Amino acid sequence: MTLRKLLLLPLVALLVVACGVGPETTPRALPVGNDPDAFPAENGGRAGVIEALWFVSDDQLVPVNRTTEAAPTDEEKIDTLEAGPTESEAATGLRTALTPVLPDQPLVATAESQGVPVATEPGQVAVVLNAAFNRLPSQEQLLVLGQVVLSLADSPDGTVVFVDEQGTPVGVPLPSGRLTSEPLTAMDFAPLIKT
Repeated sequence: MTLRKLLLLPLVALLVVACGVGPETTPRALPVGNDPDAFPAENGGRAGVIEALWFVSDDQLVPVNRTTEAAPTDEEKIDTLEAGPTESEAATGLRTALTPVLPDQPLVATAESQGVPVATEPGQVAVVLNAAFNRLPSQEQLLVLGQVVLSLADSPDGTVVFVDEQGTPVGVPLPSGRLTSEPLTAMDFAPLIKT
């Protein structure tokens, strides 16, 4: 090591100390999930919640993080998916598959918001499929289901069950080609995630 490098070492150490970042004696976890105190919001420094919503890009699904003051309800997440990407997100090629086939009749809604009685397990969301869903091409059906399941089943034990307007579970297609009326997890739509 040259004399010049030896002289620079103390200077570099002094700069590191001067920037105000001191060493920590114990490691700390980075904030994840929906801890409202974990992330600063864009609203004057108050705490915010980051939610991952899933949109379509080239017939695959990609996550988009949105910051809100409080954790949105499942119905609010569906409303946001239906509203589609922001202008800047759309400029990157994102879109939503949840566009209603008929005006004022959403393709999907939570059973709770529709007043449809469905018994659910903890961490499970019941989603009503509008009859117009069946008019969609099969690939669009998969994208609708994938957007909903990935956005709502956002915890390790989270599941989504799809029902009709009477609350009866309905069979929906999976990327594997299988039809199921069982509760679905995010892993069921992993093949649609853009890598």
